[in-house]
Amino acid sequence: MTAARRAAAVRFFPFAAAVLAAAGAFAPDQPTLGDADGPPPAEVPDEIRPALGERGVSVTLSEGAKLEFWFVDGQPGGEGAVPGATFPGLEVGTLVGVVALHDAWRDYKGNRIEPGLFTMRYGTRPEDGNHMGVSVHL
Repeated sequence: MTAARRAAAVRFFPFAAAVLAAAGAFAPDQPTLGDADGPPPAEVPDEIRPALGERGVSVTLSEGAKLEFWFVDGQPGGEGAVPGATFPGLEVGTLVGVVALHDAWRDYKGNRIEPGLFTMRYGTRPEDGNHMGVSVHL
């Protein structure tokens, strides 16, 4: 890993840690972390694949669901800073990575999420009064 790539990974780590923490935040036991089984799946569109790193992170939740994350190579950026955002240098909608959900899973609200491949994009909650008291992490 080059020094520039290592520095980018260190700057991007807080976001990756937040995603992984959210994945296991409501499980009674801690998730198991490891390396993904390989590079991003073949189903990743050709438009996205070049932006992703070749190594991913595997998360196995206490109930057995397995997720694999591949984040963009380096730190994503953008010019559309949003005041009060956790990552103000990112534009809303910026590609952050992809996640492969290998087993059906229920989110913290109990909604069933079917297995599949999903893109992860940066988003914010609108400051319109309808989201008062909402956690910044969920």
